[in-house]
Amino acid sequence: MTETSLANAQKASREATDWLIRLQETPDDQDLLDRFDAWLDASPVNQAAWAATQRTARLIEETPLRNPAKNDRRPSDVPRPRGAARRGSGRRPTSRSMKTLRRAALVASLGLTLAILAPDLWLRVHADHRTGTAEQRDLRFDDGTLVVLAPGSALTVAYSETERRFDLLAGEAFFDVARDPTRPFQVTTEDLSARVAGTSFNLDVHGDGATVALKKGRLEVDRPGAPGQSQPANLEAGDTLRLGKEGEVQRGHRAPALIAAWRQGQLVAEDQPMRQVVNRLGRYYAGRILLTDPELGRLPVTGVYNLADPVEALRAIARAHGAKVRRMTPWLLVVSRS
Repeated sequence: MTETSLANAQKASREATDWLIRLQETPDDQDLLDRFDAWLDASPVNQAAWAATQRTARLIEETPLRNPAKNDRRPSDVPRPRGAARRGSGRRPTSRSMKTLRRAALVASLGLTLAILAPDLWLRVHADHRTGTAEQRDLRFDDGTLVVLAPGSALTVAYSETERRFDLLAGEAFFDVARDPTRPFQVTTEDLSARVAGTSFNLDVHGDGATVALKKGRLEVDRPGAPGQSQPANLEAGDTLRLGKEGEVQRGHRAPALIAAWRQGQLVAEDQPMRQVVNRLGRYYAGRILLTDPELGRLPVTGVYNLADPVEALRAIARAHGAKVRRMTPWLLVVSRS
């Protein structure tokens, strides 16, 4: 793809997102329908962008809602570009298709509810301790160990006379571990395993893997289920380590005072991909945040943001990269290039 064609595709993608929002907000505006029709007919690039935007909308809920009374038809399908179905028909979106669009908005909202509740129900069954949106919880154990769960987090605990074991199923937690040589202390996620004696550290589970940051003491980190197969990483105060789902390892360092700043209501980002920062902000927002552009999600974010106002924090992050935040429904924020 040439630079010109890439720019045209990106422009059409931004316009398609705008059209979806405007058509949902004012579906009976005939002038808007006419202008949408002209835009769609103007270029195959626009038609492809519209189709891609529809697919993105469906990602809100991948499990289709079906109506047996309608021959198992999918009501969530928003209108397709005419060229994909009736090449050259010249018909603009009809009132019937706009009813489909309005119905799609309703179904998307219902699907969003399911998308939010389904993982929540799974965690309710499996977790010993969990937190909801914007909820922080302190867990104190008989040996003096303190675990602070960040919002949207879930944890299982196995405490006995011979072991202290935690499994962070979701979210983020800060561990202040009391020293006890007779009982090893271990914390695992799907992507890493940390073993300590007595120390303080932060552990964050995100879509790309897991990141651990050591506030004080020493920490040994390895991949779960494979101790000894690779050289464990030994961390000292201020060290950070990210283990990705594809096996990548990224080391860093930050001031120990900035580690677990979320406990004081601050999100500190230092060259973190936007998708990771948005994932953390999402734990403080009672809904869902959707990044429509993978390229946008890879851009680095640096700054300190107020977790008491996650929407404004999201807008500040978006503005820094020339992006825009739109509220699609009361439960959905969409981040896209402006």
